[in-house]
Amino acid sequence: MKKVIVFITVIVSITVIACSKKNQTEPSVSKGLTVKPNISVRSLNLPDETGSSRFIPKDSANRMIQSYLTSINYQQNDTDLRCLIVNADSLRKYLNDTSRGRITNVKLILAHTLAYVNAGGYGINAGYQTGAVTIIIAGYDQNNNYIYANSNMVLDHLSPCPYACPSGAAGGNMLQ
Repeated sequence: MKKVIVFITVIVSITVIACSKKNQTEPSVSKGLTVKPNISVRSLNLPDETGSSRFIPKDSANRMIQSYLTSINYQQNDTDLRCLIVNADSLRKYLNDTSRGRITNVKLILAHTLAYVNAGGYGINAGYQTGAVTIIIAGYDQNNNYIYANSNMVLDHLSPCPYACPSGAAGGNMLQ
């Protein structure tokens, strides 16, 4: 009976001590598991809808790029999307065509590729798969109305990398 009382006392003591600890600064994680940081989107100080795009230093861009690449384990992964390349002449032509109005903003919309949808992937999460994810580019005017090219057309046909990566410095992951 004394052994049971001692055992219960030890268990209760350990439980009380464990429960009374202040918040840990580092989460306890089993080997091989990752912990998502507790980041609130509101705490990121994102621009509101009236905010304008801005230029950032190359080193800041490279830090952002490296963070993303690290998150997808790019060194052992050749299937996740690293970038999408749009033809500048097509984009320039779309932005400079004022026959339907003046584009003041460009909306970059994540979408599945038509090939992925037509192959049975409609509504199925593709993650970051090259060839399954694209960006639709749709311009809109100061009144927030879409401006289409050639009667209800928007820009797509972005080249995914890795798959159709350019050569030279532009083929690398970092800005040089």
